[in-house]
Amino acid sequence: MKRIHTAMISFILLILFVLYISCGCTRSRAEDDYFLTRERETDVITTQSLSGEIDESDVILRTQYLVYDPSCEYVQVIVDNYTDEQVRYGEHWKIDQRLDGEWQPVEFENYGFNDIGLGADAHSGNAYSCRLSMLASELEEGEYRILKEIDNQVYAAEFRVGDSPVTAESPHGFVPLEQLPADYTSVDAADDGAVVVSQDGSITNGDKLAEFFRYAELYYWLGQLRIAQEQADGSLILIDVIRSRPERIDIVTDTTRGADGEITSRYFRFFHVKDGRIYAANFVDFEYDPEPFLIIDCPNETETLELLSDYHTGIFARDFTIYSWSPDGNIRAAYRPKADYPIILSFNNGDDGGRCKVRGGEVDGSELVDIRWRDANTCIAIVELSGGGYYYEYIQIDADDLDSTAVESFAYSSERYTLEDGEVVIPE
Repeated sequence: MKRIHTAMISFILLILFVLYISCGCTRSRAEDDYFLTRERETDVITTQSLSGEIDESDVILRTQYLVYDPSCEYVQVIVDNYTDEQVRYGEHWKIDQRLDGEWQPVEFENYGFNDIGLGADAHSGNAYSCRLSMLASELEEGEYRILKEIDNQVYAAEFRVGDSPVTAESPHGFVPLEQLPADYTSVDAADDGAVVVSQDGSITNGDKLAEFFRYAELYYWLGQLRIAQEQADGSLILIDVIRSRPERIDIVTDTTRGADGEITSRYFRFFHVKDGRIYAANFVDFEYDPEPFLIIDCPNETETLELLSDYHTGIFARDFTIYSWSPDGNIRAAYRPKADYPIILSFNNGDDGGRCKVRGGEVDGSELVDIRWRDANTCIAIVELSGGGYYYEYIQIDADDLDSTAVESFAYSSERYTLEDGEVVIPE
């Protein structure tokens, strides 16, 4: 009996030991980073100070803005890599508040991150949004720093929370267009940080162009550019170029300071440069896009134009060739040519994805040439047939289940469609 009793105790101790080890192993990587950071406090490299000064380091961690309103929902950090090799980091981050001259950790409500690898390529950068909803409480006014471990070195970027135009409603400091007064002028726009194009073509705040487009290639980068264009009749057109989610470029145009003006929104995927002009488009090949949007004519802004040339090289090689957004911007349809047919459309709503086969693309040599929308849940796949003529397929999409699609109708025509007030007109 004594042997059995002893064996039982040994077995129980073994189970407890295994459970202990298991608990230790399931502690999140974020917790490990936390304790590592606290133990290596003296090793933290601060690359952005509260004054806004940026340290001359091979790797720089900085916040997009230096001061944030307490209502802000996220703080975007940017990793600039000036080394000759890629640097690696994870989703993990932590935040400290300066209290009585000492940095003290801010508690997280749900402290855990996805254990995935991120990085910044050599002589490039990347962006990451630190969602403040993860914290146990809202940030009050004060001095803070965000810390991230990059290639086994902890970096910090200091910032403030206080009076700031950067708010939850205006995450990039610009008052929404619909809230601007009717007598808003180009002088007001320049004071607010907008790029102003005068009637003679001269540009004020041109440095804002390079500041925006420097990170335009980054998948997770969020930003906003406002352009104010003086018109010959003395009116002012305002254009917001917004990156608020991956893959999508929002173009919001305000013409309300002219006759019969309105505020409209369109959605695009790519930036293009042609003859000193910057466009937004939905085709990789600019020449095939039937409705590109001219953002600005800026032939003398050479730094910006060169940045966008690099953007083309970096992003186009790995992307779909045609994008199209539903009128409300909620559903993205895209197409990538493949050697094997049929033609497949890809759908995405920011959270989920789906696919469907285009029936008119079942013949070898047929090619999808455009994707249009009749309404928020019906897209039109337009296929140029190998034997000549065009096939038009109207596809209904369930916004809640993007794999659930149905062909509503289809049509054939010997001619390519035309556009009237943005609507597809199929020739008889």
